[in-house]
Amino acid sequence: MRRFSLVAMTAVAVLVGCQNASQTNAPRTTADVTLTPTDGTSNPDAQGLVLGAQMTYVVGHFATSTFSSLATELSIRTWPELDIVPSATVVDDGVGENPLGTVKLYPSAPLTARWYVVRLASLPTGFTASELPSTPLADGSYVSRFYGGSDPHLRGVQFNGPTGGVLTVVLQFSEPVAVTGDRLTVLSLSQSRNTIACSVGPDPVAGWTMHPVSDWTSLCQGGDASSMMTLNLSSGFQSASGLVPANLPYSENLIIANQTSNGSGQWFDPVFEKQNPL
Repeated sequence: MRRFSLVAMTAVAVLVGCQNASQTNAPRTTADVTLTPTDGTSNPDAQGLVLGAQMTYVVGHFATSTFSSLATELSIRTWPELDIVPSATVVDDGVGENPLGTVKLYPSAPLTARWYVVRLASLPTGFTASELPSTPLADGSYVSRFYGGSDPHLRGVQFNGPTGGVLTVVLQFSEPVAVTGDRLTVLSLSQSRNTIACSVGPDPVAGWTMHPVSDWTSLCQGGDASSMMTLNLSSGFQSASGLVPANLPYSENLIIANQTSNGSGQWFDPVFEKQNPL
């Protein structure tokens, strides 16, 4: 078994102050919660990621004194057993000109190379959850899963456009990976029996190496978001630990416009969530 130590790993719940409310709506009086890291992340310590949650709120319209109530609802658990990971808790309400409230959970022992979750048992009064994972557990709690060591996999695919004849495809991996295959063929799209040319990453420059990243952007020439499309992704990616993402090669038939949308011409295909439903 591959093992990995997360020394003094921190689980953080963050309150981000917004100085201006909407021009057309009354200021929000609640703090909105998002769990971090994103569901399906691996090797968070090597990426410098913290564990916990993020809440947005409007300065002067949210009582940060209630933040301590959130600390009692957050924990790190093993997955899928949900055994609690003993942790010390430090709460900071972040009072100041630019308030930043945090709950830091320090595991009593280093985490190992296995699956864990950041768990939010319930939402205290004054908190909302528009950005939490779409599916709660049977007990009503919310979790964001992460792997304590290197276990790369394709986490999701984001589509933007097409705009000006170009469809932008962002390959989102659970941890940084490098392109080891041909950047012109590692991703292919086809629609109505026509192949759509795609190029992953920027054009190579002599003497310059493309470093591993968790999100690879591909520009594809054409495509219709409302018609069936076939996406094929080869195994030409590799993490710093030398591992090929476990769910590659990957292939799917999909209509882009039927995927989750944020309403601004962007769609998201939640690969990890579909392959590993809660």
